[in-house]
Amino acid sequence: MALPKADRPTPTDVGTIVVTLKDRPASGDDEGGLTTMIEIAVKDQNGVPMTKVQTDLWPHLTAAQKTSLTSFMTTIRTKATAEVLA
Repeated sequence: MALPKADRPTPTDVGTIVVTLKDRPASGDDEGGLTTMIEIAVKDQNGVPMTKVQTDLWPHLTAAQKTSLTSFMTTIRTKATAEVLA
């Protein structure tokens, strides 16, 4: 008699997606800059979380998206400087 086969989860759905934007100011030898990360939760056929995929988002953006994000982060830094330090 054969042993039963193990059930293998099948990725079937994308759960929560988290995008992290980080803008570091230049300091000393550190040039600072904008970093982008994406984390994607993958669920199996029963809706159970299987794994999280994490990667740098920047290479997956278009030139226009990169320009928009850079502008957005510059605006947020300017707003934070003006309002938080006031």
